[in-house]
Amino acid sequence: VAENVEVLYRLLQDEGYRFAVAQNVEETYWAVEKEIPDLILLDVMLPDGDGFDAAEELLQRYSEYYLPIIFITARTHVDDKLRGFEAGGVDYITKPFEYREVQARVKTHLALKRAETERSQLIEELQAALREVKQLQGIIPICAHCKKVRDDSGFWQQVEYYISTHSQAEFSHSLCPNCLQELYPGLSESEE
Repeated sequence: VAENVEVLYRLLQDEGYRFAVAQNVEETYWAVEKEIPDLILLDVMLPDGDGFDAAEELLQRYSEYYLPIIFITARTHVDDKLRGFEAGGVDYITKPFEYREVQARVKTHLALKRAETERSQLIEELQAALREVKQLQGIIPICAHCKKVRDDSGFWQQVEYYISTHSQAEFSHSLCPNCLQELYPGLSESEE
């Protein structure tokens, strides 16, 4: 494991990534608990356990986070790769490492992580905005003569009071041309 960590570190050190290095399952749990990483490169065969089991445990413990795990292994059999994906891995890199492949996979999954983080933040912002919006819906009982609205308690209220308490609308009062003519026959619209 130590030599694999050294090789990966050398492959990725010039890319500007911050690293936390763990040599076994327990160190991996401790490192993730200390700071949730953007990406985990996880060897399948660790000195004190199985990387697939460790991944499942991490994904269960930190299910509220998007935690991409790329498995690193010499196992090339299709069943091993499928086990990695079933354990929650997002990718699978086989040894010996090809520098450009490792770099490309890491870069791709970090970009996907950023996109997922942005998407989650936008969803949270949208949900917060929707909670603040008051919206009138359904049938509103209104008097055909005086135009008062009956509220949910059965009381009749002025339309503007009802709407202002059930929405974010504000009112500005004026007179339409017909009412102006009816109420103030000698006053023109421009004098209003």
